[in-house]
Parts: sequence; structure tokens; C-alpha cells
Amino acid sequence: RLSESIKVYPNPVSEVLNIAADDTMFRVVVYDIAGNMVYSKSLDSKTASVCVQGMRSGIYFLRVQTGTSMFTEKIQVVN
Repeated sequence: RLSESIKVYPNPVSEVLNIAADDTMFRVVVYDIAGNMVYSKSLDSKTASVCVQGMRSGIYFLRVQTGTSMFTEKIQVVN
């Protein structure tokens, strides 16, 4: 579960998922319910956006890696 230092919105999401963190994020990965990686992005920022328009409706898992921690959050894609 994400700590209060990372915000993921909107959830459920239909177009663009926004991520804002207190700490610098280095990697954002999205996995489908079967554990397949469907999105991966390396970055060096406190904010990120993930376009989910090409993803099927369903449950996914967002993993965010900062310099000190790894956070996982369940997201729901609706389209």
C-alpha cells in the first residue's frame, strides 16, 4: 500500500493516471492481474503520468520505486 508520501489519482482511471511523490521517483511499472508488465518508465522526478488508454479495463498494480522505498498500489482501469 502506498504511504501518505505518494498520491495516485484518479483511481479508477480512464485516461491518464497521475503520480505525485514527496521523494524522487526513479521507476514506475504497471503490471496486469496476471503479473505481466504492461508499462515501464524510468524517471528522475517527483511527478509522473501514465497513459492507460491502450489498456483493457480491469485491475492493475502500480509499482513506484523511490531512492529509499518501493510502493505498490492497486489501480482500476475503466474505458
